[in-house]
Amino acid sequence: MTARPDGAVQAVRALFAAQRAALRAGQFSDPALVSERVMAAISALDPVRDRAALAALKDEARHTANLLRAARDGVARARGEMRSAQSTVLTTYDAYGQRKGPSAGGGRTLARG
Repeated sequence: MTARPDGAVQAVRALFAAQRAALRAGQFSDPALVSERVMAAISALDPVRDRAALAALKDEARHTANLLRAARDGVARARGEMRSAQSTVLTTYDAYGQRKGPSAGGGRTLARG
């Protein structure tokens, strides 16, 4: 066990921090969110020598995963709301109280003059 984290541990921590910052900023196209980079950095860790650091990284990974899930759920919710808003049809009524759907011709615009 080392007192100072080595380069591999620092690289993983930096990637987790970059991921969390990108997620908080809503920058979902940020390269830091590419999981292959994180997996490559994690594979460079030495599980025997970095045992204490791995425990701390596990907490950071859990926090990052929670943010990823929250972002995924937020995007899914926003997509659903957009679909719902786009499929909403305005129902209008004519002078006789008859329900009318959207007009094909766009109708007439009334203006006060």
